[in-house]
Amino acid sequence: MYISEVKLRGFRNFRDATINFNERTLVIGQNDIGKSNLIYALRIILDKSIPESDLEPKESDFYVHEETKELSIQIKFCDVTEECLRSKFKGNISENNELFLRYRALKNDKTYIFEHGKDEQSFDDFEIRYYLKVLNLNYVSTKRDLHRYINKEKKNLIAQAKESRDELTVEIDNTNLDKINRNLEITNKRIRNLHYVKDATKVINKELEQLSIHHTGNEVKFSTFTTNSEDFIGDLELISEVNGQRLKIGGDGRNNQIFLSLWSKSNNPLNEETPTSVTLFCIEESEVHLHPHQQRKLADYLVNSFNNQVIITSHSPQIACEFKPDSIVRLFNNFPDTKAANEGCSREFNQAIDDFTYRLNIIPAEAYFSRVVFLVEGPSELLFYKSLAQQLEIDLDKYGISILMVDGVGFDVYISVFKELNIPCVLRTDNDISKVPHKDEYRCAGVQRCINLYKNFFEPEEEIEKLITQEDKLKGFPSQDLTEELNILIRKFADKLQQRGIYLSKVDLETDMVKSPLKKSIQTFLNREGEETLINRMQDKKAIFMYQFLKAQSNELGVLIDDPLAKPLLLCKELASE
Repeated sequence: MYISEVKLRGFRNFRDATINFNERTLVIGQNDIGKSNLIYALRIILDKSIPESDLEPKESDFYVHEETKELSIQIKFCDVTEECLRSKFKGNISENNELFLRYRALKNDKTYIFEHGKDEQSFDDFEIRYYLKVLNLNYVSTKRDLHRYINKEKKNLIAQAKESRDELTVEIDNTNLDKINRNLEITNKRIRNLHYVKDATKVINKELEQLSIHHTGNEVKFSTFTTNSEDFIGDLELISEVNGQRLKIGGDGRNNQIFLSLWSKSNNPLNEETPTSVTLFCIEESEVHLHPHQQRKLADYLVNSFNNQVIITSHSPQIACEFKPDSIVRLFNNFPDTKAANEGCSREFNQAIDDFTYRLNIIPAEAYFSRVVFLVEGPSELLFYKSLAQQLEIDLDKYGISILMVDGVGFDVYISVFKELNIPCVLRTDNDISKVPHKDEYRCAGVQRCINLYKNFFEPEEEIEKLITQEDKLKGFPSQDLTEELNILIRKFADKLQQRGIYLSKVDLETDMVKSPLKKSIQTFLNREGEETLINRMQDKKAIFMYQFLKAQSNELGVLIDDPLAKPLLLCKELASE
């Protein structure tokens, strides 16, 4: 059994959202986008640690961006086959093994009800969460205190270990406990007989006799706390032993790992043939205090350690890489409410990323968390635009802008992924002219690339559609030297397509730089004059040139503020600021 769908209506920053889940689900998104609100919605219905007194809605629980009189949280469960659930929810599970639970609240009088049903048309209400013993959610917040948890749970951990012993181990332990108890009695007696321990209380006893005859014959002595081994076991403290040396555990990252591993084992009974209850698991920001390798390892551990559904929230690109694409929920701002891209976990996203999977690494995974993605051709463009952003005082991290190079992969593969995640894409590509294979003909490959992206990923626009009727003119011409008529047509396409965030170079990055206000800086750096000479030198070992030029002359890039080269970045800033 697992949560397959959640519908939120009028709840906090969700006006009307449908969010699909998988058995292993990662929830990602910008800060303050609503990840914790989504988890809290689940907790209202399923978390028994939230007392009944806290279920009454607060003013802040209702959607704030328009007048809202009612809120609702609806959870759909699939594959409800466990006998403990079928007996508890008798009559409310459909033939398809589906179950619906809903919480509804009114703003005017703060009343609320819970409802259950086998579909969305057959809800019955009830007053209390009667099902929590057999269906619940175990939640771990971002604030995790290992030592407090150990003090709370160590009895259970030790009890579980005791129950798992075989007869021989029990016999050995009992023999050792007898020895420990005898030794404790001897040790306690020897400590009391130490002269400085015995004499330390003489002054106290003398003063007590003077205060009251009641104290005559009644001595106060120092003694160890107990002579019982069980009491010592109850005071056990978690330590780390390295090469025989005992160290107190104190590192936040290690504490987080220990906490989650102990929590998962103590809350996840294995191999229950007939479970008496079903517990779902939710962990917020499991990656806290961990470096990238350990973040990935922890994600893998959590995904594979639980028998039942696991929901994790995260800001970590490393963890995003470890989840299947169809198990990722990306929340985004739909101005002003929050939505889930593609309504959460989706096959469409999985299909979009299939062609991309072997290329997926930490750089594109970072873009999962972006407000805007700017796609460029290769490493030279990546270096250039990161430096240009700095000189134009466009803080990429502040605005949540990721610049990615497609580097021969193709823009369409990237755009298909980010479209499914509802992440706006801006791109810039070369205006290259290519020879048609096996023919003495040429075509405008750069413009055609832009047109194909427009056709595949954007809604039709009347003026662009009119231009596309002339698309045949962009191919089949006899020379790389373009006619004036063809150059005019290319610029018309470029002007219209950039309104959709598709930017076409005049030629390519190096040529456009030479024909920009940067020309003097490039001449000074290369100690050369002619434009063709400059372009050839720049295109020879392109990325190396760009790195060296930017290292020496990056402070000159500010002159491009009004140049077409800067337009894609300025659009990224505009989109990220909305």
